Amino acid sequence: MSRETIRKYIRAKKPVYWPSGYKRGSKLDPYKELIVELLDNGNTHEEILNILIQQGYDGSRSLISTYINKNGLKKGIYDDKKGINYDENKSEGRKKSISIHTVTKIICKNDSNLTKDELNILESLKESYHKLIELKELIDNFKGMFLDNKLPLEKWMTKAREFNIPELNSFVNGIKRDIGSVKNSFISSYTVNDKIKMVLPHNWLIVRK
Repeated sequence: MSRETIRKYIRAKKPVYWPSGYKRGSKLDPYKELIVELLDNGNTHEEILNILIQQGYDGSRSLISTYINKNGLKKGIYDDKKGINYDENKSEGRKKSISIHTVTKIICKNDSNLTKDELNILESLKESYHKLIELKELIDNFKGMFLDNKLPLEKWMTKAREFNIPELNSFVNGIKRDIGSVKNSFISSYTVNDKIKMVLPHNWLIVRK
């Protein structure tokens, strides 16, 4: 509130009120129907952002997420309560819902540690949720750097930022702050588990097996 506005209130003979029930529109209102359609198609918030930018939108991804939540629009793959749908039995056309927690566990585990059911779910996700599969590849590539003693770290960090996921960005920022130690851990003679301990706390899901 500006000083001039405050002076206006002080000098007024009668109390000054904002009009009741007045709501400002959102810059996303013109795109509301398109957003709903994209969510129905399973597009992620990042994909929706890119499409809206092509339509003239000049706002942020976070504004899109807030708009979707505030207006109760149908959410895509990031709806924790509804989860996502995958083909349980293609021959019968049967679909099953799975929680985001379970999906997160699947994309963060090594393929060799996945159960038969988890492998089946992963195969189904590959057909409809390409971004999730790309995220799994990103995670697998990070773990692979510990095994191969390779250092494409900057390239990996650039790719990670393209997902524009807050938690992943925070992860990358942590690496950037001590990138020398991270690189040294890759080429050290320690075991993979010890290398991970040098870089990250135990609770970082991205490098769990």
